[in-house]
Amino acid sequence: MQVQGTSFAAPTVSGVVALMRGENPNLSRDRIIAILKETSTYQGLNLSQADTRTYRLQRAIGFGSAPNFPFLRPSGVFPLPEPIPASQYFYGSGLVNAEAAVNKAKGN
Repeated sequence: MQVQGTSFAAPTVSGVVALMRGENPNLSRDRIIAILKETSTYQGLNLSQADTRTYRLQRAIGFGSAPNFPFLRPSGVFPLPEPIPASQYFYGSGLVNAEAAVNKAKGN
């Protein structure tokens, strides 16, 4: 079974954050976010050929250059920023690694 999307991710990440706070109730919001990003991984995530083609096209016309600004287009005035990797474009910071995040929370 494969699950995806925010409807699945929100309760999963909330559970991991609860476990992290259970181990270290003094963690700040910023530190929790940093730990989640530091311990996330792209392992097990694979782009389909269609996604790879789509990303190449978007990269060529200026999309996919910044994760929070998908409508960046070449104007001739400013150079395009360096594109982000395709994995980051499609998967953000990657998969949450609950065990690694909780272990890191224990040590902080």
